[in-house]
Formats: sequence, structure tokens, C-alpha cells
Amino acid sequence: MSRNKLFYNAEGVHFMNAMGAEIIPQKQGDAFSLNLRGSFHEDVQQITAYYNVKDDSTKNTKKVLLGALNVISYDQIEKNLVLVPVNGNSTSIPRAQLETYLNDTYSPANVRWTVSRHAGVQVEYSDDMSQGLDDGESKMLSNYTKEMNKVIKALKRSGDYDKHKTYVFLVDKAQTANKAGFMPKKRPWGFVFTNIHYNNSKALCRTISHEVAHGEFRLSHPFQDFPSIPENSTQNLMDYADGQQLRKYQWDDIHNLRDVELWGQDEEGNAATINPINSQYTLLFDLVNKYAESAPPPLDSYFGLIDRAITNSIASVPLTYTDDYADTWTDVDKKWIDEWSLRAKSSADVLKETCAISAIKKTGAGKKIDKIILKEKHIYLAKYTIKDDIYPIAIYGDGTNHKLENIITKRQVNNLDSLISKTNIKHIYCDDALFSKYLVIAFYEKDKNKPSMMIQVMPPDNFTINDIKERWLKYLGIYMESLDGKTIDEIFLEYDVLTASQIAYVRNLIEKEKDETKRGDYYQELQTKVAYHNQVDNVNSPYRTCNVTSLAMGFEMLGVSKEDYIAKAEKDGLTISDDVKNGDFEDLLEHIRKEKKFGDRTSASTWTKLAKYNGLKVVEKAAGSSKNKPELTKYLNERLRAGDGILMSIAYEKGHIVRLQSINDTKVVIDDPYGTVSSLAKREFKGLNSSSTYDRNTADMSDSGQKGEDCPVAWNEFDVSVEQGNGGNEEIKADKIFKYEVDGIVSKESFEDWLKGKAIKNIGEYDTREETKTETVKGKTITTTTKYYITKGATVKYYRIFSKP
Repeated sequence: MSRNKLFYNAEGVHFMNAMGAEIIPQKQGDAFSLNLRGSFHEDVQQITAYYNVKDDSTKNTKKVLLGALNVISYDQIEKNLVLVPVNGNSTSIPRAQLETYLNDTYSPANVRWTVSRHAGVQVEYSDDMSQGLDDGESKMLSNYTKEMNKVIKALKRSGDYDKHKTYVFLVDKAQTANKAGFMPKKRPWGFVFTNIHYNNSKALCRTISHEVAHGEFRLSHPFQDFPSIPENSTQNLMDYADGQQLRKYQWDDIHNLRDVELWGQDEEGNAATINPINSQYTLLFDLVNKYAESAPPPLDSYFGLIDRAITNSIASVPLTYTDDYADTWTDVDKKWIDEWSLRAKSSADVLKETCAISAIKKTGAGKKIDKIILKEKHIYLAKYTIKDDIYPIAIYGDGTNHKLENIITKRQVNNLDSLISKTNIKHIYCDDALFSKYLVIAFYEKDKNKPSMMIQVMPPDNFTINDIKERWLKYLGIYMESLDGKTIDEIFLEYDVLTASQIAYVRNLIEKEKDETKRGDYYQELQTKVAYHNQVDNVNSPYRTCNVTSLAMGFEMLGVSKEDYIAKAEKDGLTISDDVKNGDFEDLLEHIRKEKKFGDRTSASTWTKLAKYNGLKVVEKAAGSSKNKPELTKYLNERLRAGDGILMSIAYEKGHIVRLQSINDTKVVIDDPYGTVSSLAKREFKGLNSSSTYDRNTADMSDSGQKGEDCPVAWNEFDVSVEQGNGGNEEIKADKIFKYEVDGIVSKESFEDWLKGKAIKNIGEYDTREETKTETVKGKTITTTTKYYITKGATVKYYRIFSKP
């Protein structure tokens, strides 16, 4: 026989197992049938096909390999399926036909089905039954609707129910046209809508087989498992054609159920996102939404439970619910939900302790979110206010660690549809279609298939779910709608705060305005749209960085961002760590100041260097150069209306830098990065940290971390005339202003007499303090008491004006 031309006779094909033992085949036409003995669960055996070939030269026989096949063994799975007609549904599906179809479909995975029929249930699930069963209508449905739950409860109360069986309800029709069936993953109850099958029993068998694959075995569609496969292009059971094949990977999934399911599911129980989440979360969200503010007696609402726990110094409390409410839960559902607890904290403490909202807000697009504190399996309930609207919110912690620090990436989109892109869905998922009751935003750690943090937002009474989705995503800085095509008036109406890049866009629009008065009005309003920066949460010297913090706000007013400074610094070869890149603008400016050796951060010349480093213009003026308040007001107003960013020092001796937002004859409005000052005079007298001086920010971006935003300061706080060289708020000490005592002899001069000698105008009230010093001189004890007089009132010591070149 020629070595290049081998001709085989099918009769001569042999088979052997991995041990070399021959397997005798049974020939069936042109095919062979092999009877194999199963092994232990998931054991893989290799079966080899070969041909015996005789070598003419040596007369020896050798085996020529034709091919090999791996064969896997599975333990058998027994399943019981029960058909339940709803409201007398008369569709005829022969029990034996369905059982045969199921077993033919699932036998390759060694699943054996037994089918039976329930007597049926009668249930009025809606006021207008002719409309069909509410199927959720949304492609994001991930659990049963209220009407579906009524049907499930009717089954449980029928007296013929076994929680170990799978139930398929036969319903006349769904509210959504062309809906064939629905069964969420990991759930034992499916719904098949018979009107769409036109009494085609085979089509009904396939729909039922398809749905139970979702519910019992958590299988997905092949075009989702493998995105390159088009829909309706295969004969797979999970595709939309009429096939009933299952692939080997699906056999494995049947025997190794996926631990988690996908976040949203459409009418087929199919995933709406590639990021998985256990469907039990929906039960949890519904429970919290139901009981947050009200609960049936004798239960307390969850906010009520928390209030009582705080009173009794209890750290956390378990979730409560009625047996009737949990009637449709499985035992696994109940066990999982009972693992969760409510954190017993007030709303203010929740926002302060978790830092969740503030951390998300302050983080830039594509950056790691700063530290968030959430205990695992804990729920933090709070009331959150946006523009006088109060939202009940629940923040869920389910991460690998209670401290989520720089491990979650913030995504930002200018189109809501792009939230479900492959890039974004790895980090965030937003679902507002869970029964149209609330909004859920889930955040994921890298390479994790379940969310580490979820924020559930429940709308106020006068809001719809559609209202809160866009508002909250904008508020958190996740949705930054493109400003293209919008007018300045539309932008100002829609946005309370603008990013630096958005401000740059608006400034370009304003510059095109020919009416000078209108242009000034626009710039004046733009001053109010600059994001507030809080110095107390700064990484470096939080109590001494009012300067760079106000500088960051001033630069953003010019449309200059942190990213602009990062680009400039990296171009210059400066090394910037990820922590600094992900941090606040002011921390970056502080880093550049140090690296470039620009000088002391408290020096105005250093701020000028930081501004000019990125090409900005600086105008420096001392307040004393303006002879009176009206002239100062007029000049600064002109600069604000020209779109400049202005920093002011509003204290004389103990300096403090703020951003000027507006100024008129009665008051100035500032963004004070430290908080709200109660008295500028007391601040000069008692210092920065006195509780009587400042209502200081907390180190976050909650309401308590934004106390210094839009702070009005009345001009009577500046009650020392600016024409006086000393400027006011000055701690005055002179040699004659003290009393001393040596051997009982006292000498003193009145403060009022001293003032007359200095001829200081408009001094107003003053505070005093004394320092006493005792020393021994030549054997005599000398006590010296120095009295200090601090004039009340403040001064605009100087200001810096920053503008675009």
C-alpha cells in the first residue's frame, strides 16, 4: 500500500478508551454507536478511533490514529415541572409531549424531567383583566411585577404547592404584544403567554424549555455569551430560532450554576448588562423602598427603627418585614436578606461617615473615587437634600473591604445610552426601571462581578422616576450632558454648577455676545456656577491652604481645569502620582508649588507664579489704593462682570483668602473654603479655630462640608475705613497701654486717651485681652499685665485678579 494513499474501510475502524481497552461499536447504517459506562461526576474520558494498517515490508500491524473525542460524565439531575393554568386557561399541552420534549432537549446534560399538571388558580390580578398580565413592559425587568406576585401567591395558597418543584403559569396574554414568556434567573416560577403560540403545542414546548433554562439553570442567550454570534442564527435552545440544542459549555453551566445573575433582565430573563448581580438585590431594594418610611403595625418604619436604635445606643438593627410580604421569597432569598442590617446613624452622620455622595461628586471622570466607608452587608438610610427637595436614599455596602479607597473608577458620560457601553458597564450600572419605583446606581471594583456599593434613590412625592435619574446622575457628575446647541440662558437654567471645561464653553458663548451689559450680566451669573472647594479635606495642611483652594476656584472661573495643569506639568517633566492626579485641584497646585519651588503658599507672589505658569494674567491691588468703599465696590464689580476670577484677603493680621463671587453697596458674597465665619472681628481676636469664630466645614462634600459656599458678609463687618493705613481688625499694642505693678505701685493710661492721640476714625467697638507676666528682678517680684485692644470690623487687605490673556 502506498504511504501517500491510504484508503480505509469503515468496517475496519476500531475504538479504544484511555486505558487502551477496545470498545466494540454497533454499526447503524453509516454511523457507529458506542455504549459507554459512565464514570464519576464531571470525569472526562478520551475515546480514540484508529485503523489497523499492515506494513507490507515488515508484515507488522500498526495503529493509525483517526481522531479522538472527549466524553464527560454527569450525575443525573431530577426536575419536576408543574403546568398551572391561570383563570381557566384552556390551552392544551399534552403532558407526555412536553415531558418528551424536555428530556430530548436536556438529556445530553443528563437532566431528567417529570411533568404534571395543576388544577389551576383563579386570581384577579388587575382591574382590567382584558389588558393582559403586567409583564413590566421594560427590557430592564429583573423580577416579578406586582400582578405576577398575585398569581404566585394564589398558587401558594391553593393547597397544592411544593417549593421543590418548578412551576410554569399558562396565562392568556401579556400586556406587551408578542411577549412569549418570562422567567427570571434563579427563580422557580415562569410565565408563558399562550395567545402568541396559536395552540401550537410544539412551540409552547420550546418556549417552556427555553424559560426554565433561564430560571432553573441560569442560562443566557448565546449571542450574549458570544457577542460575535448574531441573534436568531443558531439552533441553540437559548437562541430565538426554533432549535433545541445545548452546547457543552451549557451542560457545564447546568451542573455548576452561576453564583450570581445579571443585573437587569428582559422579558426572557435575559441580561441587560454584562455586569452580573444577584437577583435577590431586587427583593432587597423593594423591601427597603416599601418599609423605609412606613410599615404595617406593629412594625416600625426603617427610619423609625434607626431613631430608636440611636436613642438606645445600638449600632445596627436587622431588617423587619411581615410574613405575608415575604410570601413569595424562597428560603435562600430569606436567608440572604436576613444577613443585611440597617446602620443606626442619623442622616447627617451617614453622609459624614460613608463619604459616599461627596466622594463621587468630587472625583473627576475616569479617576479613582476617594475613600468611602461602608460596612459589608449594611444599609445606610438617609434623607438627602438637593435644591430643597428631600430624597430618601439607601446606600448599600457589599465590598471586599469596608474601606473602598481608590478602587472604584468614576465614569462620566454625555449621553445616558452610553452608560451601557462595554467600557462603562465594568464600573457602573444605573437602573431606573425596577417597577418604576426608584433609581439604583451600582458601582463595581475592578474585575468584580458584583457591586461593592449601591445607591438607591427614592423619589419625593412630587417627583417621578424619570425626574430623579437625570437629576441625580448630573448631581453626582456622572452624566455631563453635552452643551452643544444650548443657549447660555438654557445652560444657566439647567445647571447649578459647571465644570471648568463647561465654563470654558460658556465663556466662548459669552464673548460672542455683542451687548456689553448683557455680557456683563452673563459673566456675573457665571461667577455663581463655579464649583465650591473645601480646604478642610485637603491632603496637605488642610487648615493652612485657603490660598491654593481659593486659587483653584478662581482658575476654574476662567475655564482652566485641573487636567489643564496636569498636562502642563507633565509636559514640563514633573512627576505627578496617581493620588495627586485623582485628588483635588488645590492639592495639585500645592504639588506644583513645591516641585517648582515657587515660594511660600501664603505669599501672593506665589499665587501669581502659579497663575502665570499656565499662561494666566494677574492684576494685583491693595485695598488701600481705593480711597473708599464705593470706589472699591465699583472697581471689583467691573472686574467680576468682565469674567475675572478674584481672590480677596478679608483679614488684616490673621490673613484669610477667599474667592469673591459678587459685591454691592451692602454686602459681599464669597466662597470661603474654610466654612462660615460668624464674626470677622472675633476671628482676628480669637483665632481661626474658635467655635465662636467659625462654623467650620467637615472634611467631605456633604452639606456640612460646603458651609462656606455662597457666604454673604455685610459691609458693616468692614467698619474701619479703608483709607486708614492700619486697615482695621488690628491688634493694637503700645508701650503706654499696659499697667504694671511693682511693690504695689500701679501705673496706667486709658485706651480712649491713646485713641485720641492716634486720631483713628470709625473705630467702633473693640475687644480686649490681657497677658500677665511675673518675674523676679533683684529679689523683687514684678508682675506686668499688658492689655491688648482689638478693633471690631475687618478689612479687604488686598486682592488678586486673575484673567485670561
